Amino acid sequence: MVTFSRYMTLIVYGVISYFLFLFLSSVTSIQAIWLAWVNLLQKVLNTSNFAPSYGYTALLFLAGLAINKIAENFSIYHPKRYWQFNWRYPSLMLSVACTIAIWLFNESKKNSVLFSLDMIFLCLPIIAGLVFLPVLEIFKTRTNTNNTNKPKNNASTRHIAKQIQETLCDEKNQAKSKRILICGPFGVGKTTAINLAIGKLKSKKEWPKLVHCNVDLWGVEAESIIQYVLDEVLIALSTEIDMCRFRSLPSHYISAMNAGNTSSKIFAAFMHKPTSPDALLKSLSDVINAANLRLLVTIQDLDRNQKALDSLHVLAGLLDRLEELQG
Repeated sequence: MVTFSRYMTLIVYGVISYFLFLFLSSVTSIQAIWLAWVNLLQKVLNTSNFAPSYGYTALLFLAGLAINKIAENFSIYHPKRYWQFNWRYPSLMLSVACTIAIWLFNESKKNSVLFSLDMIFLCLPIIAGLVFLPVLEIFKTRTNTNNTNKPKNNASTRHIAKQIQETLCDEKNQAKSKRILICGPFGVGKTTAINLAIGKLKSKKEWPKLVHCNVDLWGVEAESIIQYVLDEVLIALSTEIDMCRFRSLPSHYISAMNAGNTSSKIFAAFMHKPTSPDALLKSLSDVINAANLRLLVTIQDLDRNQKALDSLHVLAGLLDRLEELQG
C-alpha cells in the first residue's frame, strides 16, 4: 500500500511540476535569463585561450551549487543519499528527473533536433550540481572512515555495549519495538557504550540497514518535546529516504506569518497542518518497513533539560506508543 501510494504521489508531483515548468518557460523575463546564460556559456567555451575555461568551470559550478541548494531546501535531494534508488519508496528526485526528461524530449521534438547545444548547456548545471556534492560526500565519508580513531573502551563499557546489541538483535520479540534504559553518572561511558553497540549493529550484513538518530536534550527549550524528537527523527531518516511527505513549515515560520497582515494569516491557516504524533508515527513505521530500514533513536541527557520532569513523562508516553510499531 505504501509503495502504490508513493508512486501515485510522485505522478501527481510530476504533473504539477511539468505544468509549472511549462508556465515558467513561457515567461519572457525567464526566457531572457536562460538565453543570456546559454550565450554566456557559449561565448566562454568558444574562446581560443585556455584561461577562460576557468571562468566557464566557475560559472558551471556556481549554477550547479544553486540548483543543488534549491533541490535540498525543497527536500528533493540529500547529498548523503547519493543516487540510490529504492523501488519500494522512491525519492521525489524520480519525479523531477522524469519531468525534466519529458520537457527536454518535447523541446527536441518541437525543434526537430534530438540534442541541441542549447539544451546541453541548460542541463549541464543541473548535472554538475546533483553529481558534485554526492561525490564530495562519498570522498569525505571514506576519508573519515579511514582516519577514525577507535575510542578506548574498558571491560564494563564493552559489556554494556554487548548487552545493548543482544537486546536489539533478539529474534524472540521482533514484532514490537524495544526500549533500553541506561543510567549512570556523568562521564561513566554511557555514550561510548551506545556508539560501540551501534557500530557493531551497522556492520551486520544480514540485518536491515540501521538509521541512528541521536537526540541530545541538554538545555533544549521546546514548546513540544515530542515534536522536537520527531523533527530530529525526520532529519535522520532523510539521509536514507525522501521525507518530503512528512515535512511541514517550522512552527516559528507559522508564528511569524500569524503575526503578519491578513493575507499572511490566511496563507498560514492553509499551510499549518496539525498532525497527531500517533498518526505520524504509524505512517513512519509503514515507510521504514517498506524501505527495509530499522530506526534506532537514542535520547540522552534527559535530566539536563529545562523541564526535565515534564519531558520525562511526555517521552515515556511516546515510548509506550512506539512499542506497538515495527521498525
